[in-house]
Amino acid sequence: YYLGLQKEGVQANPLNTPVADNLLFEALETFIPATLAKNPEPVVFTDDTEEGEKVATATKTLLQYHADILNMRGNCNLVVRKWAIDYLGIMKTCWDDTLSDIQDDVRDAKDFVFDPEGYVDMSADFIGYLGERITVSGERLCEIFPKSETYITVMCEGRMGTRCTYTEWWNDDYTFTTFKNKVLDKSKNPNFNYEEKAPNHFGRPKKPYTFFSVFSFGDQPHDITGLIEQNISN
Repeated sequence: YYLGLQKEGVQANPLNTPVADNLLFEALETFIPATLAKNPEPVVFTDDTEEGEKVATATKTLLQYHADILNMRGNCNLVVRKWAIDYLGIMKTCWDDTLSDIQDDVRDAKDFVFDPEGYVDMSADFIGYLGERITVSGERLCEIFPKSETYITVMCEGRMGTRCTYTEWWNDDYTFTTFKNKVLDKSKNPNFNYEEKAPNHFGRPKKPYTFFSVFSFGDQPHDITGLIEQNISN
């Protein structure tokens, strides 16, 4: 329906069946550019002192810079489109050692395994466990998990260009990674400073995902319906 491939009415000759006006595409692609024409305006609270105002201004500038280099507007566009089709939009936030900076990636809900009793709460967090299936080459998998290089090589039968799908499992406090029948790695949440008394991006350990959910009663992982489904009859 988003692509406008649905047919309209019943004709004697199906080859001449007209394609329906694509109102769904028009509505969605009018809404998204209008609401995401620019990056969200950062809001920084401070006291009324001159020093506080300077800190607030500098912080807002930094946040605007990050929004630009992370392409926040483009990512939000894609998240909304994926939500419209898949009933759930997902963005993953992590630390990039190469860039020494945070990184946002839009993820595909179809690549996830969700706790069937889990749900997205009002803070855009998923309550329950989840796993993300990630596909890379055998060579890349060995680079990520060098301690398991022998096992990975055997599973690939020596063909290191083979596409391998591993699963990254998360709850708020722990993560572990599986490939075939082997646990490749396990650790406490790597995105939280447990031992150091250093500032954290979040006030508590949490899964590195932000979820876009709208039509939910909080009793299943994804929305119960979506705007495209609700407008099919139109």
